Amino acid sequence: MNREILLVSCLFLLALAAGVALFYVLDDAGDDGIVPDEQGISQDDFGVKSKDKARRQGDRVAYTSAAAGGADRPKPGTAGEPLQLGRGETTLEGYVIGGDGKPVADALASVFEDRSDTASFTLQGVLFGQVLTDASGRFRFQGAPSDEPLLLRVDHEEFATWSQGALTLSDGQTKSLKIKLQRGLSLQGSVLDLAGNPLPDASIIVVDQNTRAIDPTRTVERIAVSDARGEFSFNNLTRGIKKVTASKAGYASVSRVSINLAPRRDVAPLSFVLETGAVIRGRVVDQDGMPIASVVISAEPIRRRTNNVPAGNYPPVKSDENGEFVMEGLLDGMYRLACYKKGFGSSRRQNAKTGAEAVQIEMKRRPVVRGRIVDAESGQPIKKFSVVLGRSENLIFTSNQSTQRFESEDGSFEFSDLVLKGEFYLFAEARGYAWSRSDLILTSAEEDIDGILISLIRGAKVRGRITNTAGKPIAGAQVELIPRQQQQSGDAGMFLGLIQASLRTAKRRARTNDKGEYEFENVHAGSFVTKARHSKFAAGEHEELIFVDGKSDARMPDLQLMQGGTLKGIVLEKDGKSGADCLIQISPKAGFGGGGKGSYSTRSDAQGRFIVKSIRPGIYNVQVSERNGEVAQIFEQMLLRKKREEIIIGDGETQEIRLR
Repeated sequence: MNREILLVSCLFLLALAAGVALFYVLDDAGDDGIVPDEQGISQDDFGVKSKDKARRQGDRVAYTSAAAGGADRPKPGTAGEPLQLGRGETTLEGYVIGGDGKPVADALASVFEDRSDTASFTLQGVLFGQVLTDASGRFRFQGAPSDEPLLLRVDHEEFATWSQGALTLSDGQTKSLKIKLQRGLSLQGSVLDLAGNPLPDASIIVVDQNTRAIDPTRTVERIAVSDARGEFSFNNLTRGIKKVTASKAGYASVSRVSINLAPRRDVAPLSFVLETGAVIRGRVVDQDGMPIASVVISAEPIRRRTNNVPAGNYPPVKSDENGEFVMEGLLDGMYRLACYKKGFGSSRRQNAKTGAEAVQIEMKRRPVVRGRIVDAESGQPIKKFSVVLGRSENLIFTSNQSTQRFESEDGSFEFSDLVLKGEFYLFAEARGYAWSRSDLILTSAEEDIDGILISLIRGAKVRGRITNTAGKPIAGAQVELIPRQQQQSGDAGMFLGLIQASLRTAKRRARTNDKGEYEFENVHAGSFVTKARHSKFAAGEHEELIFVDGKSDARMPDLQLMQGGTLKGIVLEKDGKSGADCLIQISPKAGFGGGGKGSYSTRSDAQGRFIVKSIRPGIYNVQVSERNGEVAQIFEQMLLRKKREEIIIGDGETQEIRLR
């Protein structure tokens, strides 16, 4: 394996072990790997600003979702009117209903960029726009970015939040979604002081730990305030792992982490006891001693000296125009401060003690790369494009989080926050062109780089056809053209295939016409695999990699889709009762080299029954990995794995199974 493959392999294994998405930590990108956007993050975004926003539920005060709102956020568009997001020819629309099938008015639909590097996770990036549903439950966005992963989120106080990532629209496409909102889960608790007295008007924040966002305020799911008895309650929370934080002016904030909410799983009321809070004050300056405004500062306790406060207990704050900041609500002790601002990157961690003199943090401006993007044939500037940073020669192994977007009349760009040292490449992407990269760039940690020129070509056209096993065309199939590295033999090739299947690569999507034909334009040179999906057929893909030279048009072999098989079943508990809300996983019996290809999952209903259709013919292992909505511990998962059943599914066949 070369260095890039080895790096990605190690990171991928770490990601699986941690249960988080794969992203690349560049040389000096900060300890978290993900840094917040410049989107008005302040301490107020995490607190309750105005009780006028409250909705009364009995005598308790509850707040609706704060993740899509907050300071410096765009105001939602008028209900019933389409919201124009850009100049593109795309339309993203939806029809929102409740569990009873009736339309839901005044639901907040939000469109974000999806900055994730993996296919299995989402990462909320820039918020493009928001609009409220009308009386008929409908919303519409026009001009959303094309050929770029989007994340759509829908919030309403009477329902659990709904979201879907990896939505990609082709130019001119209209995508319509039917969104069904469900009632959510409840959580209660109380807030007291050290003497046991109730603390009214305390702020309680629920953060969904299954959601990732570059802007940390986006992970806030609900906010509430305690009543006169210090009590609070939440309704309509989503299932999953939560972090709940209680705070009040003059007191130290306290968090409860890893709270697992699931249907039919009772969570005991939470009790928060707040003691007197401490403060850290400071100032952020550049290398010349000049103040830096709008720096995002976060504080993590040095555990041995701060009572083992959990990581992420305290929300970040932002420096003012004088570079000054105040972090309130801390327990007395030592903390490690981290700072971020675009153009300066992340500062080295610096220790600070509560109650001490104001700390001064110096940030150095990051080097930048300047250059131009032009048309290879005419030499004319390309006015709208993206630039991506990476070490590999292939765009596959670059992080989506290193992408910066530009629009300039002369095709010029200034790529800020240069975090790589030594050797690296810059990649350029623009609509109507295949991606291209710069020559190898050599740099030290301190110097700016000028004069980079990247020329883009139009690329190749790739055509093909999707049929059924009788050779008849399939219309309306979704086809993906996915770049792949050349396969290697042995275990190295198997492992590389697993990694590539998991990465959020530069996939291209198209739909087949009435003749089953599809076409991709502006395809760069490289090796590709084609996948196709249709609701009435099992998903299929070419087994062989197809090479495209990036200049000549290419024809893909016809891809035949099978009808697929159906698996019906029921989950039973030890006492013979049905297993409701269990997660059933169906995996091909292909060993480690299968790369997860052809895996399926579903949940059982209230009677423990489930059904999965359009399964690709083959031999599968079927097992229950969650029971009653609760994730099993590692030891329990090992026992469940031993109980898996093996089945053979043929094309067009229906199999039935009982799982215990």
